[in-house]
Amino acid sequence: MEIQQALKVLESGRNIIVTGEKHSGKTSFCRELIRQSPVGTWGGILSCTIKDGHRIVGYRLEHILSGECRTALREIPGYSTDQGGGIRFIPDEPAFQWAVQSILKDEKKHVRYICIDEIGPLELQGRGLYDSIRSLGAPKGKTYALVVRWSLLERVRETFGLSDYEIISL
Repeated sequence: MEIQQALKVLESGRNIIVTGEKHSGKTSFCRELIRQSPVGTWGGILSCTIKDGHRIVGYRLEHILSGECRTALREIPGYSTDQGGGIRFIPDEPAFQWAVQSILKDEKKHVRYICIDEIGPLELQGRGLYDSIRSLGAPKGKTYALVVRWSLLERVRETFGLSDYEIISL
């Protein structure tokens, strides 16, 4: 689905889930949705990679309205991609708490859309951005664009009751 089609879905009041494999452009797609919308109509959080050369060493969370950023995940010192799996990043709980509070405040503001990027393993464990997601079924007069990795899509939909969201696969 292209950006203009996704904007029409959102403008109709339908919520969307942007999904795809890791590094498939989900966040870039959301950035473009925001860029093509009137200024001030979006609130929420975008997740961005922190790189050292070509290597991802962490993730930061960016508040859409203010542009403020916080580092949310840092690579474990000494981690090697040769280790093959295991926990690679350490979450910064205060950064996630700040992001949750930012989303909850944005829901009370005069924005039309809220982006939550990204719902993943931490949220499925009741951590990370969980507290901003668990009440998505409650009416707030907002339209949501959620970002979910393809491999977690069904678990996220079941866990948070998101069966009526329009799926945008990248």
